[in-house]
Amino acid sequence: MRTSVLLFLACLFLLPSSVLASDNTCSRQKYDQYVQSSLQWYQTLIDLAVKEDKALEEVGRWFLQARQHHLILNQQALSWYFQHQPQRIPLTLPVESWIALTQTEIKTLSQQSNALTPYAQRVFANRQAKPHPQNYQLRTMFALLLTQPQLMKNPLMTYNEKIKNINKINCS
Repeated sequence: MRTSVLLFLACLFLLPSSVLASDNTCSRQKYDQYVQSSLQWYQTLIDLAVKEDKALEEVGRWFLQARQHHLILNQQALSWYFQHQPQRIPLTLPVESWIALTQTEIKTLSQQSNALTPYAQRVFANRQAKPHPQNYQLRTMFALLLTQPQLMKNPLMTYNEKIKNINKINCS
């Protein structure tokens, strides 16, 4: 009888970790989809800006690279937190809220020596660097584009639909 109880308790302790591992894979894939959708959205926004003003092509590449660095850091952080601090990931919130690293956290990560360090160093360097000379023009163009419903309706609806569908994925 005692052996049965111990075996039962052992199974109870093993079950949550195996379920958690399953959830991690699904959640990571869900976050990967969010990252891809976000990068596609930024690329679309840049394409529209460049279509309006060809002179924004270089700053558009610069902007997209910074967004890639940011999203890849978050993607790597998600994996790291699943392994080391899973309680830090608020899986009950929408996927875009799962990772919110502060500037202080990014700086700290950039000065450490772990798997996140190279990603944090890139993001921290991006944030500390002098802005691209045309950064203001690009952001102004984004603001202008976002005030044009006829131009932005389809890309924005596409992005919002993707995010809505990603958030519908149930990983439990």
